[in-house]
Amino acid sequence: MAIALAAGTGKSALRQMNHVTNGLIEQYPDDGVASPTSSATANTYGSYVELIAANEVTVPFALIGFKIVHESGAVDLVGAVVNFASGAAASEVNLGEFASASTALHTNVAYHTDSWIQFPNPIAIQANTRISARVMDGVAAAQNARICVVIQRLDNLVVEPRDVMGYTDRAAIVAPSPGTAWPTCTAGSSNAYGSWVQILAATSGDQLITGVACSPDSTWDAVAAMYMKVQIGLVEVAAVTAPFLHELVDNSGHIRTNPVTLPIGVYVPSGVELKARIKANTASDTARIAVQLSPHPIR
Repeated sequence: MAIALAAGTGKSALRQMNHVTNGLIEQYPDDGVASPTSSATANTYGSYVELIAANEVTVPFALIGFKIVHESGAVDLVGAVVNFASGAAASEVNLGEFASASTALHTNVAYHTDSWIQFPNPIAIQANTRISARVMDGVAAAQNARICVVIQRLDNLVVEPRDVMGYTDRAAIVAPSPGTAWPTCTAGSSNAYGSWVQILAATSGDQLITGVACSPDSTWDAVAAMYMKVQIGLVEVAAVTAPFLHELVDNSGHIRTNPVTLPIGVYVPSGVELKARIKANTASDTARIAVQLSPHPIR
C-alpha cells in the first residue's frame, strides 16, 4: 500500500515519521583540537578542557564520537578513558565516559596513538550547551592528549533530541570505575581460555554491555601474537584480531588496540558480577580488560 504525501512535503514528512535528520556533521573545537592532560596519579582524571563553548552551537545537537591522539612517552598506555561533560566550568555535569585506545610498546620509544571512537548511542544535547572533556589512564605520570568531538546538528527535528530513536541522555560508564586499575587477565595454553577475573563486583542498575576494551601487555610478540579474544559472561568478542604493528627504524614496534563496540548491547540486570577471561594463540599472554556499559533503558 502506497503512502500519499502532500506535494512539496515528502522529505520533511519522511524525516518526521522516521525521526531522522539531515543535520550537518561537524567537528569541535572548530579551529583545531583541545589538549587535555591526564593526572600524574594513575587511574585518576585530569582537568576538564573546553570542546564546545556555551552558545557556540545554537540548535539541538548530538555527540556521535571523538577523535583522540595520545601523545605518550616511552610507556605502555593502558586504561585510557575519556569523560565528557556539559555545563559551565567548575560545574560540569557528567555525560558519560568511554574507553580509548591502548598501546603496548616493544621498545623504549615514544609514540603517538590516534583513534576514532564512536559512541554506542549518540548523546542528545540541548542548544547552546557547553561541552568539555577530561582524560585518565593507568600511567603514574601525566600524559598528553589531543581531542576533538564530532557532532550532528538536529535543527530540523520535530521531537526533543532525547526522543530520537537510539539516542540517549543517560551517562555511559567504563568498568572498573575511576581509581581502580583495569584487572589483568592471563590466557591459558595456546588457543585456550585462562581463569576468570572480576571486572565489576555488581552492576549498579540494569545495564547494557556495549563494548570491551583490551590493553595487551608489552611482552606480546609483535608478530606471533595474532589474536586475543575476551569473554564477558556469555559474550565473546575478538578484542584483538590482528595487532597494529608500527614499524620503526630499528624494526621494532608496538601493538595498538581500540575498544570493540558491540552492534547490539547485551542486557545485564542490576546486581550482577561481571568477569572476563582471555585466550590467544600464544600461551600465557596477559592483557588489561575493561567493559563499556550503558544504562538500560538508554533514556
